[in-house]
Order: sequence, then structure tokens, then C-alpha cells
Amino acid sequence: MLTVPLRSRFAAVVFLLGILAAGLLLVEQTARLATAAEWTETEDIERLSAAARLDPGNPLIYDRLGFLYLREASDVSAALPPLRRATQLNPRVAVYWIDLGNGCEMSGDLDCARTSYEKAVALAPMRPDFIWDLANCYLRTGDNEKALATFARYLHFVPEAREQAFALLNRGINDPGLVWQRVVRASGNMELELAYLAFLKRQNAKFVTGPLWTDLVAQRQPLPVNAALPYVDRLLDNQEYDEARRVWSDLQISGSLSGKPEAGNLVFNGKFSDKPLNGGFDWHLHPEPFLEVDFSQSSSCKEAHCLYLNFAVPHNADYEPLYQIVPVQPGKSYMLSAFVRSQSITSDSGPRLRVIDPECLDCLQAMTPPALETRSWRSVEVTFAAGPKTRAVKLSVWRPRSRVFPMEISGEFWLDLVSLKPEGATASSAP
Repeated sequence: MLTVPLRSRFAAVVFLLGILAAGLLLVEQTARLATAAEWTETEDIERLSAAARLDPGNPLIYDRLGFLYLREASDVSAALPPLRRATQLNPRVAVYWIDLGNGCEMSGDLDCARTSYEKAVALAPMRPDFIWDLANCYLRTGDNEKALATFARYLHFVPEAREQAFALLNRGINDPGLVWQRVVRASGNMELELAYLAFLKRQNAKFVTGPLWTDLVAQRQPLPVNAALPYVDRLLDNQEYDEARRVWSDLQISGSLSGKPEAGNLVFNGKFSDKPLNGGFDWHLHPEPFLEVDFSQSSSCKEAHCLYLNFAVPHNADYEPLYQIVPVQPGKSYMLSAFVRSQSITSDSGPRLRVIDPECLDCLQAMTPPALETRSWRSVEVTFAAGPKTRAVKLSVWRPRSRVFPMEISGEFWLDLVSLKPEGATASSAP
């Protein structure tokens, strides 16, 4: 053990001064590091620069400094040196590489950006935001193979970001078939696949998605109906009625759609046995002001369920709270029938069923008599002929604006057993 003789006063003083000097150095270093740490938390570039001088071995300070140069000053040339210094001092922190990648990309050095993003993802493989940056970098550098694989990996973690990813891939690669195989189908996510079909139809109505749907159905997996509805709706919007019927039929065959269609009745869910899906070939709902819509008035229905409308606040307006698209054959005659009930309807223009050709509003318009006053359940019907080019009709519950006093409508309305059949077939009848 080292011993220091303290017999002389001079030696003792020297020893104490040494201890004091060491203590002062320690205090000074501690204060310096504390000040640097405090300034590191600020968003002031000058203080961060001073912090780097006080604590030159701290990579966090350099990363913060470079980040602020990018965000606050948009000074890429000033940002890159501290960002690089941060990765040199601690190359095991993924965030430092991401920030350097952003700086390199802003400077136009895509090779540096790519390398930095790859290192970040290697260090933090479960960070979707890092994978997103890398996927975008691959796309911008033209490495489509790696871009596809990395976007597929990203969507595995964040499937809800599919619309943004689809849009980028559509602009960057513009090969739906390739994206379908390498990203969408590779995900094994049925909802993702259905969303991509709807996306393609929104982007380009003329793009043929039928083969992709066939590929999807061939997987023999459950088809989530709520995810399929937007695709069916896009087909209907594009008047692709035959393809929409095929998709709808596949959904029924797979068991995704509850309930069985009534023989010969072209109306889906005409008895309102199930709550409308608000899409596809089921009833579409359109909320209206001053109108209550319900499907649970079982005690007042003709059968177990029915549609109930309550014009709770007197108002004079056009109402079309729900509709359904029904495929028909051109030139063929049809009979529309239903059972209706009314309670205290005040207007001469009561609710009714209406049929129009959505592709030619002047070609077809047929409607049942309006429901008026207070009347018990009764049958209403109307026959019409589809036009020579009519492939589908829009069947809706409709109340047109009144022009006769009292114009405002109030009261209640019930609808049940809606049926649309070729004329000559057996119409719906009372049970």
C-alpha cells in the first residue's frame, strides 16, 4: 500500500491542496456535464452547439443538433456533420441512423440515405416507421424488388396504413399485378386484399379486377363482408353490375352474408330480417335531418322485422333515407310490391317506394301509392318495364317535397315484405 508521510507541515499542505484540486476538477466536470445535459433538452441551436463543446463525447447532443438544423433551419450542410458524428460515437442507436438518413436524403445523397436506413432497420427490425422510411428510399432509388418486399413487411405491422402505401406503390411502380402478387397477396391478409381491389377501382374504373377477385376466392378463406362492401360499391358505381353480382354471389356461397335469398325475389333483405349492411346489394342508408330510421320495431311489424320511419319534426323536404341497387334484364316487365302501414301522416305527399334507372333518370320512374293518414297494414304494388338498356334499377324509399298545404310532413311509417319479381311470377302475399 502506498503511504505518504505527513510529518512536515509542507507535505500536509501539498496533500490537502491536491485533494482540493481533484475535488474542484470533479465539481467542475460534473457542473459542465449537467449544463450540457440541460442544454441538450432545449431546441436552441446555439445552446446545443455549446453543449457539444462542453460534452464532446455525447452522441445524443450531436444527433439533437443535426436534427434541429434540419427542422428549424433547413440547413442540410450544417446538419450532416453532427449527425454523422452521432453515429460514429454510438453506432448501435437506430434513431441516429434514421436521422442521418433523413439528412442524407435531403442533401440528395441517396446512397448514404439508403445505407443509413438499412442500418436503422437492422438495429430496430420491429419499428414500422423505420421500415417505412427504408421502403420509400428503395422506391425513390428505383430498387423495386426491395421496395415491394419492404412495403409488404411494413403492411404486416401497420395494415391500417394500406391506402397510403397503395398510393405510393401506384405512383412509383404502377404495376397492379406485380403489387398484388408481391405485396398484397404476400400479406395473407384478406382485408388488405379486398381494400386493394377497391383502391384499384377508385384509381382507374377501367382496370379489370375480375382475375384478382378470382385469385382471392381461390384461397378458400373466409371473406369478411364489411371489407368486401367497398369493392362491391365501387363496381356498382362503375355500373359493372355483372361483376358486382358475381362478387355478391361468392360472398353468399362462402357464408359471409347471413340469410337466404327469397326464391324469385330480386330484392335483398326485403323482410329486413337482418340489419342492413349499408352497402353492396343490401340497403344503403342515407341519414336525413328530422327523420328517425329504425329496424327494431318488431312488435309493430307485419312479420318479425320491418323498416320504421318517424317524421318526428314537421318539415317539408325531399327524403330518401335508404335505397338498394337491383339488377334487372333490359326490356323485361317487373312487379314491385310491399306492405306498408302509416300513423298520423299529415302531408298529402307521404313516403312510398320508387324505382328509377340510375344510368338514365328520364328513362324510368315508377312508384307505389303514397302512405297517408292512419292506415293499417296494406299491400301496395306497381308494375314497370325496364328500358332497352336498363341493367339495374335503384329501388328506394322516397318522399318528395309537397306543394299542397299542409306541406310539412310528420307521423310514422312502416315498410315490410318488399319484393321485386318479373311480371307473371308470384308476388309477395300476406302470411
